[in-house]
Amino acid sequence: MKKITSGIYLEKDYPGVMIGAVPLGDGVLLIDSPLQPDDGRTWLATLRGLKGGSDRLLVYLDSHPDRTLGGRVMESTIIAHEHVYKIFDERSSIFKPQLPETGTSWETCSGLSGIRWMAPHIAFSKSTRLRWKDAEIILIHQPGPQPGAIWVNLPEEEVLFIGDLVTVTQPPFLAEADLEAWEESLNALMEKEYNSYIKISSRDGVVNDKDIRDMRKFIGSVKKHLERMARRKNNSSAVEKLINKFLGQFDYPAHLHNHYYQRLHYGLEQCYINQYLETE
Repeated sequence: MKKITSGIYLEKDYPGVMIGAVPLGDGVLLIDSPLQPDDGRTWLATLRGLKGGSDRLLVYLDSHPDRTLGGRVMESTIIAHEHVYKIFDERSSIFKPQLPETGTSWETCSGLSGIRWMAPHIAFSKSTRLRWKDAEIILIHQPGPQPGAIWVNLPEEEVLFIGDLVTVTQPPFLAEADLEAWEESLNALMEKEYNSYIKISSRDGVVNDKDIRDMRKFIGSVKKHLERMARRKNNSSAVEKLINKFLGQFDYPAHLHNHYYQRLHYGLEQCYINQYLETE
């Protein structure tokens, strides 16, 4: 576990997303949950060592299984965007991994079948502002990677948890992406009010302005190529020609090539179908 700044911690060693913790006197604000149940129990034991109290509020930054599958273990009140709430309402109560390979982290873990989802208890639409003791917590809807993606803004500490909006050492998840909204959210992240903030990506930890600009350039390039495919009336299989071009923009360990190749293949194909073919 790494201390990001006074009273804000980031855990990077579990499969799935990097998860955050903010002790707040008689309780702890949690940013996402460990993917595997055993890791969740270990995380709870770690949290007790932070002396944050027994009350817990867990924030889902979007609906991705990498961050939500372990929510039940955390025994917390859960808050998320209303779109995430609707997704959970439509899901089976038990996780059944029968999807095609999508290049997600949960696909590399065993023993996840049969886990019960834990839906959010509280949902909001555009934004919500919470007070916990002397701490102010602002949750902001910032779609792009997913329709229900949000940020957690801790204004007093000047820390912003931005979910999967920016990735540096791995390709992003594109299957549920709204590319125009993604660009708008990246532009919002570069606004003056966030200049002094520490910005935390769920996949890479603290990111800087160059990382954000690189992601904006990447998303713009994806959008341009898919729009060109749509003008040419290509079918979705044509995205395969783009994968190596886009994958080459990320510096990752060689043993993860096939995993990330599949992530981009599935993501680009679904993004093209959802954003360009179904709207014709």
